[in-house]
Amino acid sequence: MAPTASGERPARRLREIMWSFAVRPLIYQRYTDIATVPTSPASGTKQLGGGTIRNVIAAISPDEEQAHELDEFDRVVWSLGIPRDPAAGDYLDRLHVMDELAANHPNIEGVVLDDFEKLIRHLRASPKLLADVCYAIQSRAHPYSLWGVIYDKDLDGIPVAGLYGYDGPTWPLNEYLDLFNVISFWTIRSADVLKLEQNFERLEEMAGGKPISLGLYMHNFGHGESTELMSVERMKHQCELALQWAKEKRIVAMSFLSTALLGMDLDAVKWTQSWIAEVADEEIPPI
Repeated sequence: MAPTASGERPARRLREIMWSFAVRPLIYQRYTDIATVPTSPASGTKQLGGGTIRNVIAAISPDEEQAHELDEFDRVVWSLGIPRDPAAGDYLDRLHVMDELAANHPNIEGVVLDDFEKLIRHLRASPKLLADVCYAIQSRAHPYSLWGVIYDKDLDGIPVAGLYGYDGPTWPLNEYLDLFNVISFWTIRSADVLKLEQNFERLEEMAGGKPISLGLYMHNFGHGESTELMSVERMKHQCELALQWAKEKRIVAMSFLSTALLGMDLDAVKWTQSWIAEVADEEIPPI
């Protein structure tokens, strides 16, 4: 955004930093008995924001058909997924696929390591491995911004799977954070949304000024709470914090998970749709 005649950069609108988190339709059918209507990534994004949301995090198969469907959006960050053996060069193969897509779809600007903790918990991915992946991502002809998904439960470190379960070392989270361009922070259990402020402050201290995107679950995916839906009250709490932190320049993005939930009759989703329509045009500071 160009400076004004006075040299000041104009304010932005909240909609500019809103992202949908797009997943394949019907992905949650095995977890719930709630009736579900198939909702594609593009359709779900448009339903969520009523046409307001122009940015998509795509946790779907990276192929030409999917990329073409997302051409109408301004910015796309694509998930690289979790390889079975990251040391075997899986990420390089996946990056070649992304290169081919990005050559024809210029709105693809970044990649995200979704469920990043699984790389550490199950595959014993060291900071050195992530540094190698980071170098491969950012030294390409089409460099990508690297996003990393971090959960609130990771703040105390991530235990590594050993021979008899998680009896390996616990790797400090901050050894990995420096390698991301954007930290995507999520609260797994709906009950822990009430601790979001203190957990976010902990992350800020660890991140050392690194850009943070706040992830907003519209459903409860926390283990042990599978029968408890995300309440409107908790959804409102995290969304209002997101708005406050956007105005304070403490976050660079907010992401709503996920498009597949738009095909389910959920109160938290319907409230979020109304909230987005209400606040999307509020001013936030320039970059």
